[in-house]
Amino acid sequence: TMVRSAAKNFQDVLIVTSSDDYARVLDALQNGSNTLEFRRDLMIKAFEHTASYDSMIANYMNGRFNSGFGDYQFITGKKVFQTRYGENPHQSAVLLNDPFSDGANLVQSKILNGKPLSYNNFGDANGALELANSFSEPFACIIKHASPCCAAIGDDIFDAFSGACEHGDMKSAFGGIIALNKKVDQKTAEKIVSFFNEVILAPDYDEEALKILQTKKNLRVLQVPNFDKKTIDWSYKKIAGGTLMQDLDLEMPDFSNLKFPTKNKISQEKIADLKLAWSIVKSVKSNAIVVVKNGALISANGGQTSR
Repeated sequence: TMVRSAAKNFQDVLIVTSSDDYARVLDALQNGSNTLEFRRDLMIKAFEHTASYDSMIANYMNGRFNSGFGDYQFITGKKVFQTRYGENPHQSAVLLNDPFSDGANLVQSKILNGKPLSYNNFGDANGALELANSFSEPFACIIKHASPCCAAIGDDIFDAFSGACEHGDMKSAFGGIIALNKKVDQKTAEKIVSFFNEVILAPDYDEEALKILQTKKNLRVLQVPNFDKKTIDWSYKKIAGGTLMQDLDLEMPDFSNLKFPTKNKISQEKIADLKLAWSIVKSVKSNAIVVVKNGALISANGGQTSR
């Protein structure tokens, strides 16, 4: 209430809501640059602060008591940084954090090597992260243009990554996004740097593995906090005049109680492949089909206008 009141009177009042502005305010007072424009800038920050605060409370209460869907829904977040451009060079874009995220967090990842991610990098990296943290067993995937081209489970992370590369579409994997859901070891790192990649995501890296990955100057190496913790979140799609909102597709069928209406019953190995295919297919966009065999993705396709 005091912040809003002070902001309304910005013509005569300096309202400071961030410690980051202390130095600016002191400088303005000491050097006579406490202009109307300067106070107006602080006023805007003050209303951003109160709006974000109220929005977070409203969203939280709707999530707790209204299954996430109240009469209003607010997208809140503080700008982390501005990407060089958006999906195309003529578009502008920024990255916002989610103050309520308590699961796997791409925004708060440590960049252990390489330059900051682009707008498209973040989109593909998020798809890779969502797919990789669908599995408890060692899993590796490579995402290219928002769809998986290589993916596999294995006895360990090297086995998973080797299987993904051996059976997947390695032509498409060139310049892709790699996600691994276990700590990266030296052998896996050596295989990763044997071909060109843009980004690698993992929960952690061995010391030797990190040294190997850092030999590739432009390879972005990200350590993702809470990697194996699923994020209960919403997806938003802006349309003309409004916004579509839905909860993320995190549900899996109960494969332990499958019913077989035919005389022939499939083996546990094929049920495991079915489970893998079900997890991957939701990452392929529109009318998707994936083929899985022996714990590895063989082929994936979607979005074709002709069936």
